[in-house]
Amino acid sequence: MTPELLPDNDPALDQFAHDVAVARANSYPLLFAAYRVAPTPSAEPTALLDAMAVAVGFEGLGAGWIAVPRRIALKLLTQIIGSELAYPEEVVPREHAEALAQR
Repeated sequence: MTPELLPDNDPALDQFAHDVAVARANSYPLLFAAYRVAPTPSAEPTALLDAMAVAVGFEGLGAGWIAVPRRIALKLLTQIIGSELAYPEEVVPREHAEALAQR
């Protein structure tokens, strides 16, 4: 059973997406999507992640998802927000990227 994704209209999420877009104004935009999940009996986390990937136009990874500790996820998100992904170029100062990632 595919989990049902519901839009998350939290103004704080909209503000976060806006702040990231403004910070990265001199670079390419990042895809940002947020969903709530309808209560589903025994939905596996990988099924939820696959449903979100499909909702934004990608393929799910199934068993290929890898869990990372929160501290590593924060470092990855800081890198995604703060730099070009294809080139080693900073587009958002590290401190600002860290603050956004922590939100």
